[in-house]
Amino acid sequence: MTMLDHVRFALWGVASRPSRALAVQAVLAAGIAAVILVSSVVKGYGAEIERLAFGAYARSLVISASPAGITRYGPPRLSDLMALAERLEGVEAVAAWRQERARLLAGAGQVEVALFGAHGAYGHEADMTVAEGRRLTLAEVNGAGRLCLLGAHARTLLFDDRPAAGGMIRVNGVACAVVGVFAPARTRPAERFDAAVIAPFHAVGRYFSVDDYLAPDEAFQLTVVTDAPFAMADKRVEADLILRRVRGVPLSQPSPFRYEDPGHSVRAVIRQRTLIGQLLGVLAATCLVAGLAGFSAIMASAIHERRREIALRMAMGALGRQVVAQVLLETALLGVLGGLIGCALGLGGGYGVALVWGWPFMVDGQAVALALGLGLLCGLLAGIWPARRAAGEDPAQAARA
Repeated sequence: MTMLDHVRFALWGVASRPSRALAVQAVLAAGIAAVILVSSVVKGYGAEIERLAFGAYARSLVISASPAGITRYGPPRLSDLMALAERLEGVEAVAAWRQERARLLAGAGQVEVALFGAHGAYGHEADMTVAEGRRLTLAEVNGAGRLCLLGAHARTLLFDDRPAAGGMIRVNGVACAVVGVFAPARTRPAERFDAAVIAPFHAVGRYFSVDDYLAPDEAFQLTVVTDAPFAMADKRVEADLILRRVRGVPLSQPSPFRYEDPGHSVRAVIRQRTLIGQLLGVLAATCLVAGLAGFSAIMASAIHERRREIALRMAMGALGRQVVAQVLLETALLGVLGGLIGCALGLGGGYGVALVWGWPFMVDGQAVALALGLGLLCGLLAGIWPARRAAGEDPAQAARA
């Protein structure tokens, strides 16, 4: 008997009993769907928590002047930022910030909001959607044009219900063209920009600044976004060595800068999420074990009921190994189909949860591969014992059963 004949008999065995095949697949699919759904929900939930809590700060190094070095070395400079961008490995983006207060005319009075001067990839921290107008381009933010972006609350204070993009405001008495307005912030790092004005770094130092504690190329803070959130301790050491060489500070002296790792708390959240995921995974695995047990029981019962059919085939000359191969192929086919259905149900459920609750839909490829592999393995294990038992039974006795 060829493999094609085995496949034909297996397909006929599945199609001849559709209700039983559906019941078998439903039992297995339910357990697999639970595992896929849990893995998808846990990954999406964790990604959303990290995004809302810290955004790009989850993998950033924030550099500012240290109390010990401020009088001798001063605040960090744009040249320090360029040195880090060129020499520090694993850097995804860099940004420099000035921070001051801005007095703005609002109707007949004045309001005071935060003023941020941005240089470089400012969008990693100001990761808000644009509700009106557009963002500052990289060329604009690195230039000195009198252009600005408004946070959602600052826009309300200045323009009420009137359009803001394309308008003019006066920042500390100097005119500035509004190119865009941000929607309300959805991450903690971006909340500081809700009641703020963002302008190019050099424009703030040249036109809008009313304080003289920062030189034109000095920054309140440098932000280095890395591609390795779990290696920030090493990045901090590397960054300190680079800036010591740039500033000529020996290791015998205190560091001229302070290095903060805002993502430290994020990693604690990740560990908590991992524990929750493990707990939910155990519950889902329990459902899967129940599904596998039900699948095995139904398959054993189905093969037992087909003893007369198997006896007839053996009486017509089929060998025991051929009967075993046919039954195993049939049960493996049912297992794979059940795994596919379970994956589809689990992924569909995960997508629905992500859509309703507004977090990213994420697929755990390992969980999907494991689910399909378990479906195949379960089909083989569920069929091997009853198949061998049926093939070893005397055809005459099985025919009379």
